Amino acid sequence: MQDLAAVFGQVQELLSAGISIIPVRDRPTTSPSGTVIGAKVAYSGWKKYQSEIITKEQLWLEMEHFDTTAIAMICGAVSGNLEIIDIDCKHWSGIDARLFADLKQIYPDLFARLRIHKTPSGGYHILYRIADGKAGNNQKLAWKKDNKECGIETRGEGGYALAPPSLGYSIHLGATIPLITQIERDSIINLCISYNEKIKVVNTTTPTAASFDYYDENPFDHFNGSPEAESFLDQHGYVLFNDHANYKRWA
Repeated sequence: MQDLAAVFGQVQELLSAGISIIPVRDRPTTSPSGTVIGAKVAYSGWKKYQSEIITKEQLWLEMEHFDTTAIAMICGAVSGNLEIIDIDCKHWSGIDARLFADLKQIYPDLFARLRIHKTPSGGYHILYRIADGKAGNNQKLAWKKDNKECGIETRGEGGYALAPPSLGYSIHLGATIPLITQIERDSIINLCISYNEKIKVVNTTTPTAASFDYYDENPFDHFNGSPEAESFLDQHGYVLFNDHANYKRWA
């Protein structure tokens, strides 16, 4: 199969780096029941590769059997705590430039080590492995205001993402997938979360009369008016050095 032979060298590089790889559909297919299954979808049986890495020979046979040249990387522990940040520019135009500029400015050394893939839709995947921690589960990190689709999310434990040379994916930056610390990983994740423009509205609970009348006064006012704190401080050697009308200072 000539096309598979042409791309399999790149696939082997990922396998050699300890990444769990699975074949995925490179075009829509129709199931025996007549259901159309879209491209990028994995074939049945892929979940076993969340705990074991396929051999080079078996991967070739499966890709040949399914007649596909597309592959995906399984994230999480099986791939050395691989985690991927998915930047979807079609849901948030310009967020890629904003994130990359901030990473370069705030964490220039870290940014230079990252591996970044470009997706066929114009988005990006940031790849790294966590040296002293675990990849999280798939998480949605940031939305553009008034957009239902998430602009930045992760692929972690239990997730997968397509990789070059599949379906127009390409390497944008970086030769290898770097090992970073948990602190570095959290810094990137929290930077992404800081862009979130959607505020989750939490329904407040109105207290019932019974719960509202539980105290005869506000508990904080009750504590402030109690001599128990002063007695406790006296017993332990504290000295009152400022007796203000609104507060007292002890040392």
